[in-house]
Amino acid sequence: RRGVSKSSSEPLGSSEPLGSSEPLGSSEPLGSSEPLGSSEPLGSSEPLGEPRLVARIVRRERLCYAEGASEPEERPAFARAASSLGWLGSELAIVQDDAAFVALRAEDGTVRAVPLPRGPGGRRLFEERLGNKNDKYDFEACASLPDGRLLLVGSGSRRERELFAILAIAGAGDAAPQASMTGAPEVDRAVAPSEHGEGSASRPPEITVKLAPAPALYAALGAALGGSQLNFEGATIASGVLRLFDRGGHGRTNATVEVLLAEVLDHLEGGAATPSVLRVERFDLGSIAGVPLGFTEAALTTDGRTVFLAAAEDTLNPVDDGAVLGTRFGVLEGERIRWTDVMDETGAACAIKAEGLVAARAPSAPTGGPLRFWLAIDPDDPDTAAELCELEIDGL
Repeated sequence: RRGVSKSSSEPLGSSEPLGSSEPLGSSEPLGSSEPLGSSEPLGSSEPLGEPRLVARIVRRERLCYAEGASEPEERPAFARAASSLGWLGSELAIVQDDAAFVALRAEDGTVRAVPLPRGPGGRRLFEERLGNKNDKYDFEACASLPDGRLLLVGSGSRRERELFAILAIAGAGDAAPQASMTGAPEVDRAVAPSEHGEGSASRPPEITVKLAPAPALYAALGAALGGSQLNFEGATIASGVLRLFDRGGHGRTNATVEVLLAEVLDHLEGGAATPSVLRVERFDLGSIAGVPLGFTEAALTTDGRTVFLAAAEDTLNPVDDGAVLGTRFGVLEGERIRWTDVMDETGAACAIKAEGLVAARAPSAPTGGPLRFWLAIDPDDPDTAAELCELEIDGL
């Protein structure tokens, strides 16, 4: 079966009203007219004559902090809800949606915790049993800025989550402090674990963290997307444009929205005018067993192509978790989408909640060989460590 799909796109000011789109594949020359995965078993889709896309986990590790747990810092012994992956210097950043920490994994596999500013009540952990789940920052996406800093993106699913954060290596051209949740400048500095010792060559770099609430920007993004409840789960930066991936679901359409990165940074760092929305695109990713697939992460390949993860999570809204029936890896190629189920080490499709994806930096894949990505699994369990996986992609 030909499973190529097609997206609809709406430049700002288009005469086509927001929310309208052609059925997937309606003008696709290959003739497919069904949404991706709408009536087929788990598998993959590829145009005729092209290599089959395969995504397979080849190795995994638990994300446990080298420094262990800390009661005063309210730090668990591990990263527990991996929601996005990005690069900060030579370290791999693991963003978490229910804990005010970013985990940084060094090249040797050591993982350290970077604390974010405390949330309401002075808390850094947010969950139902603490009665403060709605207070979390809910950073669900991140992207590396051209100057090497890391931009974290709040989901926007509640007012408290309409914010960004910027992480930087101290002394590497930090910008001025950003506004905190209370409006005052707020900068947290995360120092290396004490066992490295003062002045040690192995001491990891100090990291600055700056929060930037952006309710006006989120309001503009929400209006461009038709006024529905936001749930940004992925972010990419290319050619000076920040592209945010809004997760679909029951009664919700997957979409991306684009804004100029320079306008966003000016708005966050200096209170400049609210950025203008450049473009909106909508996508039907299909479903698994009647549960719609929704974006959970987006990334760029080393040659600039856009790839994504999508999960079929059985939940009726962007706030509550649900059972995950499967996760797919896909690539956006102009007006078409290719996808495949994420397989485990045995080659079986796995029903995991994969929420982090970033291209690996080294070692480089041989010409014609599989591409390597890092993938993070969110266990949706505050007592379980998130997993970091090596993902091997063929046919991309």
